[in-house]
Amino acid sequence: MKQGQDITEEMLVAGLLEDPLSPKAFAEYFQRFNGKGERDKHQISRDLTVESSAENPLAVKFRTAAEKFRLIDNNGIALIVPFIPLTWQDQSKAPKIVKMTELAAFLSQYLEGIPTNQWQETLQGLRYPTQTKEGFDRSDCPPLPEPFESWFSYLEADSLKHKWVYRELQRYTITISEAELKKLPKGAVFERAGLLVLDRAYYLNVLGVSADDVMLSPEQSVL
Repeated sequence: MKQGQDITEEMLVAGLLEDPLSPKAFAEYFQRFNGKGERDKHQISRDLTVESSAENPLAVKFRTAAEKFRLIDNNGIALIVPFIPLTWQDQSKAPKIVKMTELAAFLSQYLEGIPTNQWQETLQGLRYPTQTKEGFDRSDCPPLPEPFESWFSYLEADSLKHKWVYRELQRYTITISEAELKKLPKGAVFERAGLLVLDRAYYLNVLGVSADDVMLSPEQSVL
């Protein structure tokens, strides 16, 4: 993930991301990515490579590779990250959240002709309308930005009646290992309606969950 961030920054500085979704940009990215050092940290690929010898012409270290796989903790724990979603801008109707299948059309409509260095500021103004509510001093279970506060309130009132909320929350759910969860500072994760919610300040869009005890503002942690 860090390599990907470094390459993106290199390309931005070099002016190679004027059209970040173009085939040329993708080709340049992966050319740089594939040339960045060793990505097989545990050298599992080497263990699965045939090493011929007179005694064993098809020697493959399956057991060694399997043991290394077990070192990688795959026991995932689901966390909900309450990013304020993007919405279609129709003042005559209630806010309509942009679906993943609509994202390309949405970005094309609202970012057309806008310089890339202004995209983040533009997108901030296109997010779900939210306002500060009383109770943000509650560190155990702080209020969430809309629509999350309403969604969790529905679940806490009657989860069976409002089970559609679980489907909505799927797109805001990430999975981390138990080991990574234990690294997070106290208060970084709290429970709502039986679900674990991650404070947005501990999630970096590029690097994923941040265990560093450094709080970021929502503006710094959301694209």
